[in-house]
Amino acid sequence: MLAAPIRTKLCEEGALPSNGLAWATCSMQGWRMHQEDSHLVTPQVSASGPWREASLFGVFDGHGGPEVARFVAAHLPAELASSTDDNQGLQPKAITASLSAAFLHLDKALRTEAAREELRRLGGAFRASGAECVGTTAVVCCLHGRDIAVAWAGDSRAVLARGKRAVALTADHKPENPKERQRILSAGGRVLLVEGETVHRVAFDGAPMALNMSRSIGDLAFKARPWKSAEQQMVTAAPDVRRVRLKNSDRFILLACDGIWDMLSNQDAVDFVHQHLPSPGMPLAPVLEKLLDRCLSRNPVQTGGLGCDNMTAVLIRFGTTDAKISCGCSPPVAAGRSMGQKAKEKKAKKAKKANTKKAKKAMKVKKAKRKREHSSSSPSSSSSVPD
Repeated sequence: MLAAPIRTKLCEEGALPSNGLAWATCSMQGWRMHQEDSHLVTPQVSASGPWREASLFGVFDGHGGPEVARFVAAHLPAELASSTDDNQGLQPKAITASLSAAFLHLDKALRTEAAREELRRLGGAFRASGAECVGTTAVVCCLHGRDIAVAWAGDSRAVLARGKRAVALTADHKPENPKERQRILSAGGRVLLVEGETVHRVAFDGAPMALNMSRSIGDLAFKARPWKSAEQQMVTAAPDVRRVRLKNSDRFILLACDGIWDMLSNQDAVDFVHQHLPSPGMPLAPVLEKLLDRCLSRNPVQTGGLGCDNMTAVLIRFGTTDAKISCGCSPPVAAGRSMGQKAKEKKAKKAKKANTKKAKKAMKVKKAKRKREHSSSSPSSSSSVPD
């Protein structure tokens, strides 16, 4: 932990007037040695196909390093865009299935050499150990017309403000929850409560660490039971997904990592945002800046370590038609190339390169053979020329 918190905030804003949406993101390192969170804002998931009408927002709370959180934020839109037939409309059930599959596909992709290389780049000087002991929680909100689908793995949350009432769209995946505990024990894990702590953790014999959440993307050391499916591992990337239909009274959705929820209840957070929410068309980032400051611990000893985590929040406001807000977000995916497609393309490129190299070598050998044959059939340079 740092001697003093880093309170510098990184914020983005944007709006999609045609859909009546405005949003803001804000993140702060706080007391932690490194910022391990990431986030995702993609107003248009794909430039073509059914996903062009969908918007995607997400918060990813990394642990053990930032690289898996960054990896998921970078690849999730393409995974979704490649998951649906272009000739089919984007139905609510299809969105649910695509979100569930995308979480699991990205988790599986982390085992590939291509992903390991990317993780080394994304982690920078932080570490280069792959995803064995590095992971991220994920909470993602997909908006399609008036339909909302929220997928989550771990303890990052999404809360809907229905009027001034907080409606929980997620439920934390914690090891002590009966359903989670049963899966953990069935996979050979243990649920620990260390003396003097209030947080339960997942562990197993020889575990390199213990996790205080029971679902995540990454953390592959906890997913090494070959007789169990991906959904049955002691820590799984399989998300829960909740669908909601927007009502006229719905004001906004707040996505945030547990650094916020450690300090505020769902209703407290909604009340705080309502209190500072500006008029439509005005910037939203200042609301989140105040929220993060409100949750930052002034004295870690007095707060028992709460309020000392990295903090990231995304605010999505409904009913906005003002187009003056500048957009800081990810562009739509051009062709929806997923990790699997990229791996196939890389393999094909490598094979083509090898075949080209082989053909060049064969041509070189053939030329050398012709040269030798030509030399043996020609008169010697030292032979006398007859008169």
